[in-house]
Amino acid sequence: MRLLERVADAISDEVRAKYHALSRPGETPFVGLLCGVPVVNIARDLRWGRTQETYGEDPVLTGRLAQAYIHGLQGRHPRYLKVMANVKHFAVTT
Repeated sequence: MRLLERVADAISDEVRAKYHALSRPGETPFVGLLCGVPVVNIARDLRWGRTQETYGEDPVLTGRLAQAYIHGLQGRHPRYLKVMANVKHFAVTT
């Protein structure tokens, strides 16, 4: 888990650098910079086209890996975020 958090931390450093490079003083800040992240959805059907981007079928493992990745992206500061993580491709099925 620690390695995945370190990977996400490095990605967030690069995203912050890109954000500052694209923002101009006195202008509206650049928003909407996206970075490739894993899909936090349970892979239940191999016919789904993005199965290879998930962490697999285990919901506990997926949750722990996603938590480590998000902590790496956002940082652990109690008040400030390095970047804002947005969970995509997450569907709840019964």
